[in-house]
Amino acid sequence: MALLLGLACLPSAHAHNWLTSPARGNEAGENNGFAGAAIEIVDYAGTNTSVVHNLETYGLEPYSVECDPSFVIVDFNQDDPGVLLFTAHDGTEGYIYQANLFGGLLEKVYTTTTLDIFGLILDAESSMMWWIEHRGVANGIYNAMLEDTPEATYVTYLEESYWLAAVWDYDLMYTTDYKEGIVYEMQL
Repeated sequence: MALLLGLACLPSAHAHNWLTSPARGNEAGENNGFAGAAIEIVDYAGTNTSVVHNLETYGLEPYSVECDPSFVIVDFNQDDPGVLLFTAHDGTEGYIYQANLFGGLLEKVYTTTTLDIFGLILDAESSMMWWIEHRGVANGIYNAMLEDTPEATYVTYLEESYWLAAVWDYDLMYTTDYKEGIVYEMQL
């Protein structure tokens, strides 16, 4: 299933749709979402592509991706700045993975019993990730510090939500509850 998810990194507003790599002058992102369950790097013309992380190798079906071209995680990508975070499932559990921008590093950082793990954003300044899970009775927004073993914190209930967006300069987060038909703005 081709799915266009992802929100790209602009310097101050952290709006999302593509990731521009200052080091290589390319755009990293999904080719129509995660075509063939792979994350690909694409040049500006959109003609040269190569697979950065083949997710089929791991049996993963991804949902959302977040990226930061300069974020460094101690003991992960200290010599190669930039990180991709993505939510996925393997048919038995849901996950959040961290990966580097140009291949080689891929690591599971969070596991949940639900397959429905969506909308992922990274607050790089505080090293905190935010996401949405549909757990049945505890649907909604969760967060955790991005560290060795992130401990998830339940933030708020949303019956049917799939995406998150943030404007970190103003400490604002946005999401919607499709069941209620409402877009929420949250002050963090």
